[in-house]
Amino acid sequence: MASVLFSIQVFWCSTFILPVAVTKECDRIMRSFLWHGTGYGKKSGKVAWSRVCKPKKEGGLGFVGCRVWNQVAIMKIGWEICQKKASIWTDWCYNVFLKENSFWAAKVNYNCSCSWRNVLKARNLLTNYLHYEIGDGLSISLWFDPWLSGVSLVDRYGDSVIQDSGLQRNARLSSVIKEGEWDWPVTFPDLIDISNLTSGISLSNSTDRIHWMKKGGTFTIREACNVINMQGREGEWGKIAYSFFAATSLSRFPLMFSKTQEQQTIQPTMLKCMNSLFLT
Repeated sequence: MASVLFSIQVFWCSTFILPVAVTKECDRIMRSFLWHGTGYGKKSGKVAWSRVCKPKKEGGLGFVGCRVWNQVAIMKIGWEICQKKASIWTDWCYNVFLKENSFWAAKVNYNCSCSWRNVLKARNLLTNYLHYEIGDGLSISLWFDPWLSGVSLVDRYGDSVIQDSGLQRNARLSSVIKEGEWDWPVTFPDLIDISNLTSGISLSNSTDRIHWMKKGGTFTIREACNVINMQGREGEWGKIAYSFFAATSLSRFPLMFSKTQEQQTIQPTMLKCMNSLFLT
């Protein structure tokens, strides 16, 4: 059911940050369809939409608000760029937009297309959920990647730290790793502070890796939406709402189709989908 309600807006949500008014209207149509079987109902829903959109373990139905889904869909593009996913789109971003620069160092300017600008703006949200596993340091930007507690060194200390270090602006993290150990220049207070902060970060014997939230974590749309929506306590109203919905709103679905052989196929299929959605 959730996939049916979202199918129309998937492309646009994955391409642009939609205006708030648009996302609210999308939510209104889905909310009306859920409770009344039509996208243009005037009556309010039985339960607040914010509760419907909570994860099932928190008492929701696992739906996703359009605005959250929009943000996460754009974040997914940023995640794939960080992972250097083997795809035409990712290769194009590196060859055309980034070239030799870090994704995190790319600036938002008037030359950016609307889609690329949205991807760059989504970095502020994405960085909160990344976990860096540092190995040889060859693939991580020393100054611009948010590898130190989710913040880049430039954001934490300013551009002056680059000049103080004597290292290049495009330096990799490998510049301060020697024989599997940290090797920071400690000529200025900021660099001494960085050395102290990184002393507790162990280096792996493999290549660098970026994980979603924790070591071994992988980004998925559903997981990202759940994290952003995470609030409240567990509840049982999801199953209760299903019982009510199945007894009332589901009976209205056949009204949207002519009474043909198609009706006999659609109703059982939708009932099966509802059971899968609400009771699992």
